[in-house]
Amino acid sequence: MLVLAGLFATVGPSSGACCTTNIAYAVRLTVTDSVAACGGNVSVTYTVDGGPEQSDSCTLQVGAVGEACMCETLFGQEESGSYAIRVTSPDGQRHGATTVDAHKTYCHVEENDVEIDLN
Repeated sequence: MLVLAGLFATVGPSSGACCTTNIAYAVRLTVTDSVAACGGNVSVTYTVDGGPEQSDSCTLQVGAVGEACMCETLFGQEESGSYAIRVTSPDGQRHGATTVDAHKTYCHVEENDVEIDLN
């Protein structure tokens, strides 16, 4: 593999693809909540391929005029696999869950946009 230090990239021997050194995340999660007050923290837990539970959170921010509060978080740094995602509202009373499969390309994991609505 050839490393092009000046461009911070690598070139695959067979694909000719140019890879950046940027970090890619498997999941970009957006949570919306029209019930909770903006400013509260949404709890996020997830597993990859049934492995240990990992946690994250995001703070609900004001959306566009007339829209629900929302937050966004990224996780799964360069980690492919099957993600089981669960979110809990700031008051702990509402939950949402989904799954998504993240695949690795030659260079990076593909980012998956996931939305969960707690309303």
